[in-house]
Amino acid sequence: MTSRPRPLASLALVGLLAVAAILPAILSNFRLFQFTQVFIYAIALLGLNVLTGYNGQISLGHGAFYALGAYTGAIMSRASTSRSPRSRWRWPCRRS
Repeated sequence: MTSRPRPLASLALVGLLAVAAILPAILSNFRLFQFTQVFIYAIALLGLNVLTGYNGQISLGHGAFYALGAYTGAIMSRASTSRSPRSRWRWPCRRS
């Protein structure tokens, strides 16, 4: 049995990507940060929904990887304000 393509789902995905591409041009930095957090949470929740909803598994590793990424990002953003030579490895988070 073959599945039919879903034009409505494809159109919704294209619309979501278009909105995500336009947002940085029209929003302030704070609002852009808020929308970015919403998209990050949506991706995490979709992954958790696939794991628990379709497979029926309990996920502790999913939350652990999410927490590890948040912890690493917090440390890198906090240390990026330092001007010491030791913080040069944190170049993705450094503000100019």
